[in-house]
Amino acid sequence: MGLNVWLIFGGVGIFLFGILMLEQALQNLMSRRFKLFLKKQTGNTFRAIFSGTLITAVLQSSSVVNFMVLAFVSSGVITLRNALAVIMGTNLGTTLNSWIVATLGFKVDIAAFAYPVAGLAGMFLFIFKHKDRLEPLFKFLMGFSFLFIGLQLMKESAESEAIQQVFGRFQDSGAWVFLLLGFVSTTITQSSAATVAITLSFLNQQLIGFESAMAVVIGSEVGTSVKLLLGALDGVAVKQRVSVGNFLYNVATTIVAFILLRPTAVLIQDVIGISNPLTGLATFQTLMNFGSIILFLPFLNVFSKWLEKRFNNEGRKLTMFIQPQQPVLVASAFELLRSEVWFFINQCKIFTAHQFRVEEQTLHIPDVFLQHHQQHDLNRKSVDEWYHFLKEHYGEIQAYYIQLKMQELAAAEVKEIDQLMASLRSGMHAVKCIHDIAHDIQELKNSSNEIKYNFLQHINSHQQVFYNSLFFEDTLQTNDEVVFDKLVSLLKTVQQKYNENLQHIYSISSEHQLSDIEIATLMNFNREIFTGNKSLIMSWKNYLLGPESSEKFSDLPTYLA
Repeated sequence: MGLNVWLIFGGVGIFLFGILMLEQALQNLMSRRFKLFLKKQTGNTFRAIFSGTLITAVLQSSSVVNFMVLAFVSSGVITLRNALAVIMGTNLGTTLNSWIVATLGFKVDIAAFAYPVAGLAGMFLFIFKHKDRLEPLFKFLMGFSFLFIGLQLMKESAESEAIQQVFGRFQDSGAWVFLLLGFVSTTITQSSAATVAITLSFLNQQLIGFESAMAVVIGSEVGTSVKLLLGALDGVAVKQRVSVGNFLYNVATTIVAFILLRPTAVLIQDVIGISNPLTGLATFQTLMNFGSIILFLPFLNVFSKWLEKRFNNEGRKLTMFIQPQQPVLVASAFELLRSEVWFFINQCKIFTAHQFRVEEQTLHIPDVFLQHHQQHDLNRKSVDEWYHFLKEHYGEIQAYYIQLKMQELAAAEVKEIDQLMASLRSGMHAVKCIHDIAHDIQELKNSSNEIKYNFLQHINSHQQVFYNSLFFEDTLQTNDEVVFDKLVSLLKTVQQKYNENLQHIYSISSEHQLSDIEIATLMNFNREIFTGNKSLIMSWKNYLLGPESSEKFSDLPTYLA
């Protein structure tokens, strides 16, 4: 019994891995072509539905297409209405896999070709792993083989007497039980194709009835949209519109399909006359998704307008002091912008310090920052998520700056806000530098090589001192000369540490304790840290110093060995 259960899990795992490899291979082979095609075809609602169907049928991943759509909507390339039309098409596109499994999966000796193809593809993939043109092709063949090997394992487990006895107990369960099963299964695997494949395997062995299998397929419709929905709950308005729109559309499809479950079963089996339950289930999935398009299309415009009204940027801002969406009042604009830039460049310092595991307590971070972090759950975000969060914050300040520049300002005022924006840009550049080496930090942290690990610890201790020296609350009311000297001293220290680290790397290389690639990685790592630290200093320079002192500081030479 236990063995047969694990056989199901193994089959599902291999099936999902096959889909993943197919997805990656096709993306590498044709992603740009698909993106251009999708971009071109989304100007019209009907073409958008067709393109969503076609691309999903080829890629066999509605989530990939949905994320493409999300990117296009975010950049303003396509409208929300046509984005929803593409999503409607993706659901129909996923049915191709069901047809392949239903027509071939249980009629062809899968092992006869899947295992040899997987073996050959694996060997060629290893041999030609550095060939950019050939690698995606062998990945495609490997993925296609794994898909059917996983299906074979699921088929074998369904044929076992133990599994048949277990599932025999659920034969008389209500349709809602199988609906829930389809939802949970797809939510966990994030693949309706896997859920449908399992269902077809059980249906083939008559472990579940036709209507029960239909209920599982209905439940899978909502499960695929959960990941996209959860990922956008704390996102910007455009992400929320697309993800919620996708989720609600699938919920509506599920409700209507479940209500019409029995009449649809009669239509397929008795009216159309499809006696093969596998073909019948694929037909049902196709009819369900095609019917939902027909039913939902007249309401698409109203639905998209409701989403735009319900999810907007009002009430969600990342800025602390300015209001990017409100008219700029020049009288208070400069002070608000100055406060916002101060807040942002400190955020940049906290982000970069966090990557080097500098404890927040040692930085003496004010409560306003800690509350902001808690509000936006920053400490639980990944490096990439936190980085994009700061980019959004940066964008809001830029929008405010553009509004302010449109006002009638004196030359001195223009110079002041331009200097503040230079401070902002330097802070963001520092964040980008450290973000770019975040994977190197993680690799060095987990390295079994003591030399590399100790190098990171050495860097961490230097960064600890640097960040503790960079919080300038006590200098805000100090004259330019004092601040200038502090900044110069800090820049010299950063320069010195860079050169010391560089000499240390040279010393390691002379002893042949690291490979050429490892040495190059450490040198780039050291340089990016220097650039990031210097950018933070320049950020504070532009913020704290007057125009003349700021220009004088910028003229100071910076030497890299």
